[in-house]
Amino acid sequence: MISENNKRWYKFIEGTSRRQPVQLNERVRQVSGTLIIREARVEDSGKYLCIVNNSVGGESVETVLTVTAPLNAEIEPSTQTIDFGRPATFTCTVQGNPIKTISWLKDGKPLGLEDRVLRIESVKKEDKGMYQCFVRNDQESAQATAELKLGGRFEPPQIRQAFAEETLQPGPSMFLKCVASGNPTPEITWELDGKRLSNTERLQVGQYVTVNGDVVSHLNISSIHTNDGGLYKCIAASKVGAAEHSARLNVYGLPFIRHMDKKAIVAGETLRVTCPVAGYPIESIVWERDTRVLPINRKQKVFPNGTLIIENVERMSDQATYTCVARNAQGYSARGTLEVQVMVGPQLLPIAFNAEIANWGDSVSVPCSILKGDMPMDISWAFNGVPIDTSKDTGITITRISKHLSTLSIDGVSARHAGEYACSASNLAGSSLFPVAPQILPFAFGDEPASWGELVSVTCSVTKGDQPIEITWAFNGTPVDSRDSDVVIGSTNRKNSVLTIESVAARHAGDYTCTASNRVGATTHTAHLAVNGTYIIDSHGRSECSPIFIMHIVFLVFLTYRPSISWIIADY
Repeated sequence: MISENNKRWYKFIEGTSRRQPVQLNERVRQVSGTLIIREARVEDSGKYLCIVNNSVGGESVETVLTVTAPLNAEIEPSTQTIDFGRPATFTCTVQGNPIKTISWLKDGKPLGLEDRVLRIESVKKEDKGMYQCFVRNDQESAQATAELKLGGRFEPPQIRQAFAEETLQPGPSMFLKCVASGNPTPEITWELDGKRLSNTERLQVGQYVTVNGDVVSHLNISSIHTNDGGLYKCIAASKVGAAEHSARLNVYGLPFIRHMDKKAIVAGETLRVTCPVAGYPIESIVWERDTRVLPINRKQKVFPNGTLIIENVERMSDQATYTCVARNAQGYSARGTLEVQVMVGPQLLPIAFNAEIANWGDSVSVPCSILKGDMPMDISWAFNGVPIDTSKDTGITITRISKHLSTLSIDGVSARHAGEYACSASNLAGSSLFPVAPQILPFAFGDEPASWGELVSVTCSVTKGDQPIEITWAFNGTPVDSRDSDVVIGSTNRKNSVLTIESVAARHAGDYTCTASNRVGATTHTAHLAVNGTYIIDSHGRSECSPIFIMHIVFLVFLTYRPSISWIIADY
């Protein structure tokens, strides 16, 4: 027989291979080979080692204890107001166990951050908004919300005074003026037919700030020429916004068309370009392609001011050289060409692992293939919304097989590799991520029936899926309408919906189904709500339900080693 002194329990120090003896007390006791932990706590979780020694030799076995506790998340501070350029910090305080992942969203979009602290070194306009911290494990999730507001007194730019359209003879000097206000003080820039102007021998741009804070900018053109005519624009911009004003300057003379740079546009978008015409008066402005006057199909629209619009551009039909022709009443004309390049964004084939469920230690791989798109093409991978860094010890290898193919491989699968993998491709035309149907994190009202009159709540969280996602609820197959019932449905973001019953009664017992749908597909999950109580029928035929018991649960955990018992070794 092995004495109790020769049976010892140890607990490994988290994150290390070092261990220390389990400290025994009134709550933690050892009876023979059994370790008894009363009122188990989260901090009791970990890997335990039992060592048995006798005169023949020794034996040891490891086991893992996980004490679960409901997840809860809070962000501190919940609201903060920060001036431009100053740092801001949000801290996500998490309770519960186990905690598998922590992620952050801003205005419903992932930030790719897994730390509990979110820090913005220098607050900008686009940092304003709602921030969410999500904490998840395999059974549940929790989230918290905070808001970042912009501090100080800020006013977007406004044009206070501007120039009007003018028609001039060549020769004299021209002076254009723009006055703008705003806080912070805006900067004013100038454009002619969409191209930014800078100082030359005949053209000078300057600005100053008045005593009341307005910005005055002026554009001086000496000895004006016919080809100085066109659409002039002043733009007042600051980090809180922008404002602009434009007007034409007409200079008498023969038609003239300024040089047009090559125009690159993504397939499927709308091409909009205005012919940069100078000279006055102009009788007509037309666009041609291969000597044919546009429009030649329904996608093309040409306006008298020289604007050409082509909707839903395609490489095969719309990539070409277009010619703008301006004529006056005397028959004089000018021509200018525009080369239009239609870029094709990436399109991906669906990705899938060679095994839906992998065993511990298996080797798995998944290819990401580009169906079409212009080169050069960048292919990247993400795990649970976070870019994969292969320089870290993740056990993941990414190989670029060819220009159109990338493969992700895991040589030895373990629990840390379980999750959602995404492949994305990007080029100058844009990026592509294969569309994903919604998936719902399983939820339940709890293991025990609800008591009469108590508040119950359940959250339907969509773990993945492309936006927009619509989330709806049904009770026993009938859609739930908060306006017509005492069941309240709310939402904290685009990916979850909370169903709450403030005072549960027998009529609320049944099946509640959450449905999430997007353009790819739909998925559902159903949870059953059981209600404790007894029906009492009064003389008027009405029914009431009253509580019949209260439960209090104390968890007791036994970790036992006996020579006659087989153990399953936990490998992780």
